[in-house]
Amino acid sequence: MRVVSVTPAGRRRYIEILVPHLLSQRHVIDEHHWWLNTNVAEDIAYIHQLCAEHPDFFRVCVKPFDASKTHGENIWKFFIDFAQPGTVYVRFDDDIVWMADDAVERIVRFRTEHPQPLLVLGNIVNNSNCSAAHQQAGLISKQHASRNPNAWIGSVGAAVDSRGWRMSRFWRTSRQGGNRGGPTSRSHWPVASGFRST
Repeated sequence: MRVVSVTPAGRRRYIEILVPHLLSQRHVIDEHHWWLNTNVAEDIAYIHQLCAEHPDFFRVCVKPFDASKTHGENIWKFFIDFAQPGTVYVRFDDDIVWMADDAVERIVRFRTEHPQPLLVLGNIVNNSNCSAAHQQAGLISKQHASRNPNAWIGSVGAAVDSRGWRMSRFWRTSRQGGNRGGPTSRSHWPVASGFRST
């Protein structure tokens, strides 16, 4: 089984932190692909520099970048090229600043032992959806939670990153419902039912 990791990339200030983590996982990862998802010349040059320094490990993948679209809307076009049989793909965002030493090995092992789910996701700390699950499971304090008894997540800026909400249907739903803390019903979040409070 081949292991290829990918990163929709562009922000050098974060990539500089991620690179040592990736290089330390070469015993698990066969190669890493940077999905060029920026139009910032300095960031593009840095990614090409990394590929030149580690040509046996790093590769750059280029697709047309449309600055009028969100980064998420630009990323989708890379996925079609990353579906080879006999390969496990691990995606890392470019702003990962820490991961456990065995995180990549564990996620790859889990994936190979459980091939049926479409996606396998690691535990993410700075993500609004994961933070909501952490709150529901009692892993993050609810002391800053909304006073609304129907709200299922704390106020934006407490346990939730506002960027995640700003770009999602959850934020639009909550704004329409007048609850700044998130959707007014847990049923709006499809993963919520998989977590239980302790």
